[in-house]
Amino acid sequence: MPMYMQESKVSLLNYLNAKNATSFKLTDLVFSAPQVINGTWRGVANPHNTAVRVTADAGSIFQGTVVITYDRLELKEIIKIPGFILRADHPTSAYGLLDQLATYNGLNFTTDDIEDSPVTDNGDGTYTVTLTAKAGSYGWVGSVTIANFGQGGAPLDRVLSGDAMPGLNYPTSSDGDVYGALYLYSYDFTDFYDLLLDLEPGVPLSDQQAADLAAAINELDVSSGAGAWNNSPDLTQFSLQGAVPFYNGLNMPEFLSNSSYKYALLLDLRVGVTIPKGRMVLHFNDPIDSGSV
Repeated sequence: MPMYMQESKVSLLNYLNAKNATSFKLTDLVFSAPQVINGTWRGVANPHNTAVRVTADAGSIFQGTVVITYDRLELKEIIKIPGFILRADHPTSAYGLLDQLATYNGLNFTTDDIEDSPVTDNGDGTYTVTLTAKAGSYGWVGSVTIANFGQGGAPLDRVLSGDAMPGLNYPTSSDGDVYGALYLYSYDFTDFYDLLLDLEPGVPLSDQQAADLAAAINELDVSSGAGAWNNSPDLTQFSLQGAVPFYNGLNMPEFLSNSSYKYALLLDLRVGVTIPKGRMVLHFNDPIDSGSV
């Protein structure tokens, strides 16, 4: 029988159908317990290691019975699978390794195939287990010892202790700045060149500047803040009151800004503004001089 991802009995049925050009289903047949063949079967030489009696199920359209012989796989062969590997999360028994054997190596063992033998903790972060085939397994015989396999395969919902992943906050170094840094990233403020270029780094926006910039953003913004930008000191969403330019000038790679634009305005929203939050980037180019075209 081939190595398989299917359960042993399903694999045996597929083998039977392939060898005989049949299309039996599991519900059509009843399989006896597998019997060991030691070179002969009922006095006749036989090259296989297993015999099973297959009988038509009483409820099927078939009738009769037949004995088939085939080879169950030796468990010791599994460690010869190219790239064979096993990792497990604090395993205690063989049954606790079934999912890992399937995930890492494509071996669909079930509790009908192997005994639930204990796993030995080697005390150095590795484990050893001996898998032993059950007598009634349709796919496997013998045993194999898998030695010194390591930790792994722990379910994420059990090992993760939080719902945030610090460090995945490109393009700034602060978890709280992500929304602000990306919010206006795709907008072109070239039409407001004079307004933006007049904003001085380190100097908070005046009431008029905040109102004018809010109006400019409202003209372009089609996202969640569309029409909501303001200069109110009382609002904590889309407010430019108290915002301070951090930088205003030629675009630079270290700003992680959009390199398609010549200029970048880095604007820090005031503490307390939560949507968006942190530092925004407004991009713009030199305006086109219509008289020179």
